[in-house]
Order: sequence, then C-alpha cells, then structure tokens
Amino acid sequence: TRDRQEVVIIKTIYLIQNYYPNLTKAEKRIADFIIGSESDSLTTMTLVELAGRLELGEATIVRFCRKIGFKGFPDLKFALALDHSQIQPGPVEGSYLDAIEHNMASVIHQTRQLLDQSALERAIDLIMQSKHTFFYGAGSSGLVAAMAEERFLRFGQMTKSIRDSHAQYAHSAVCGREDVVVVFSLSGSTLDVYQAVGSAKENGAVVVAITNHITSPIAKLADCVLLTCGREDLIEGSSLASMISQMYVLDALCATLIKRNRERSHQSMAKVAKSINIINSPQPAAAAKRTGKRAN
Repeated sequence: TRDRQEVVIIKTIYLIQNYYPNLTKAEKRIADFIIGSESDSLTTMTLVELAGRLELGEATIVRFCRKIGFKGFPDLKFALALDHSQIQPGPVEGSYLDAIEHNMASVIHQTRQLLDQSALERAIDLIMQSKHTFFYGAGSSGLVAAMAEERFLRFGQMTKSIRDSHAQYAHSAVCGREDVVVVFSLSGSTLDVYQAVGSAKENGAVVVAITNHITSPIAKLADCVLLTCGREDLIEGSSLASMISQMYVLDALCATLIKRNRERSHQSMAKVAKSINIINSPQPAAAAKRTGKRAN
C-alpha cells in the first residue's frame, strides 16, 4: 500500500520532472515551485497569485501547463488536487472529532487576523447608505448570502440575496449608483458571479467583496474587500470550515451594524421576534375559530 501511495503522490510531479530538461529558464522556475510546494497549497492559488509569486507573466504559466500536456492552469491544479486526495489518510478513531474542532477554531482565528476593522466600518457605511443591497453567491457561498439577507432583515435592513446566475445578471442590469452588491466568493473568480458583479459595477453599483483572494478578479472590481481564509478543495468542493470563515465575517458585519444603530437594531429584532412568536403560537380564540371549537 505504501508503495502504491508513493506512486500516486508523485504522478503529476513525475510528469513535470520528465519534461524538465526541455523547459525554458522561466518554465523551470514554475516547475521548481510546483515540485517544492508543500502538500496541496498550490491548488488553492489563482493564476494571478502564482504569476505574482514567481514574478512571471500569466501567459508564461499557461504555456508551461500546455507544454506538459494540460489545457491550462486549472487543469494542472485539478490533477495535483486529485493526486493529493488519493493519498489522504483516513481519520484515526478517537481523534477525528478533535481534528474537526481544531480546524474550525483555526479558521475563525485566522479570519480574525485577516479582518480589517476599517474595511468592516466602510462596508457597513456603504450598506446603510444604499437604496438597495443585494447579496450574491453561488454554491455554498450562496447559502451564506441567503443567511445574510435573513440576518440583516432582523436588524431592520431591507436586503435581498440572489443565488441564481440569471437573476444576478437581471438585478445587475438595473443596479444604479445608490445600490450595493455584496458578493461572497471563496475563489473570487467564479465566472458567472464575476460577470454579474462586473455588470453591476458598470451600471454604477458599489461592490463589497468577501473572498479569500485579494488579487482575484472579483476583489479587483470591489470598492471594499473583506478577506476570509476558508480553503476550497478542488475535489471535495467547499468545506463547512470555509463557510464558517464567511459566516464569521457576516457576523462581524452584523455586530458593526448593531454598534452603529443600537436602538433601531434592537427595536427591529424585537418586532421580528414578536411577529414570529405570534405566528408560531396562535391565541386560543384564533385557534378555536379555525377549528370551529369553543375555546375554554
């Protein structure tokens, strides 16, 4: 089993090593970086980030990928991620729960270290001054966008979450200078979301990006960026830890909103809570009226 795992882990690396003698000087820098990368760290990087890290042009990296048999950088990342996923050890009985706890706590701590207080304040300024606030997201990020709508509603802020790409395009088309688009995207490069946000930006909307990557296409469009640190695995997709990173930033936004307008926020929360309790707990008379029975 050990021998088989060693073959798996070097599969893509071995391919790169086979091509190594025929690579240019710049391409060898790319190969050296990939071969020397720890674990699967490269699979979380964007093309822009790798180009910046190596001080090379993006086109050089794409040519390197094609030279060794891949269609482009995403293809190469996927192959490396697949190699890594096949040699991951299974959880050891009695320790995996501790590992999950440690991972969750670590993500929250790292996100806190990245979170810029002034950026939080700026984001809330923009939301409070907007005519409409839209939360965009796809996949698991869309779930967090839906949570954001519900949370902000409780504080008296009328917002709308949009997860469908066609609906995002439609809303972006009618956005104006008084509107804000808050976009949740781990990679910051999801094509449909990027194009929808770009359309909103062209129409004058302000963009707040909540993303892992400061140099990502969506972050570059944004007027305000809030950084998260949850990793997205190319094979498994988004993890709960990555969503927790986004939810931590969402909670920080909510806390900042409450701090800015405590009285109004508490009044709104009380109204919403009272409304929900009335709906869920009908008075005896109302219940009797529906059933046709006399209330005692």
